[in-house]
Amino acid sequence: MKSSIDLLHQQVDSLKKVISTYEKGKGAMPTIDEELLNLIKVPQLRHRIELQNGTIVNGEIIEEDDLGIIIQTSIGQLAIEKNRIVDIIEDLPPSAKVELTSEPFVDAFPDREEITGSIKNIGTKRADFVRVIAHLWSPTTALIQKDLFLFRKKSKYYTGIKSDSALEPGAIVDFKITSPF
Repeated sequence: MKSSIDLLHQQVDSLKKVISTYEKGKGAMPTIDEELLNLIKVPQLRHRIELQNGTIVNGEIIEEDDLGIIIQTSIGQLAIEKNRIVDIIEDLPPSAKVELTSEPFVDAFPDREEITGSIKNIGTKRADFVRVIAHLWSPTTALIQKDLFLFRKKSKYYTGIKSDSALEPGAIVDFKITSPF
């Protein structure tokens, strides 16, 4: 056990030397053992804390009580008294969130059903490959599932894939699903 801890300390020290050499521009970045990189845990910076003196601290709150909080930052843990905190904001990464703007309308015809409605991206990121799924039932109670990818904005992704089913933040689009019986 002791020897494995010593070995880890040596590897961490070696990694520090490699990084300092790289930062000084004295050499090309050598390959680093992937297992060693997996041992280094980078905290999720999920909270943005504003202090009375204007300082902003980003990190993850790991403990909180009546007197203060302990936050894990990218350089270590920090204990902050509650009376020094002005505001705590949860700093979430941007994400897409697509919702129906109202209940869909169903038109029943002798040979088909049509479902119409509209959806909106209320998230902060573009929604890619937006799909509306409707569970339709036949007169014999057999499940007919019909879906539709929205046609909105043409996008080309870094992988070369082209799509016309993206929905920008705040955008609203109407949809119509037709299901023959």
